[in-house]
Amino acid sequence: MKSTVSVSKEVKELLEKEERDGDKVLDKSLTWDEFFREVFKPEEPPKLTEEEARS
Repeated sequence: MKSTVSVSKEVKELLEKEERDGDKVLDKSLTWDEFFREVFKPEEPPKLTEEEARS
């Protein structure tokens, strides 16, 4: 039995980006909790070197 989930445009774009970037390599099925945790995980902000921060 297959089910369909509707998601917002932003979530769809995020999933497509992760698929393109190869960040997603799954060899097991996810629970719904794991799926949504993975989709909405916080991203790390870019870190500046000291030189970049001074300029």
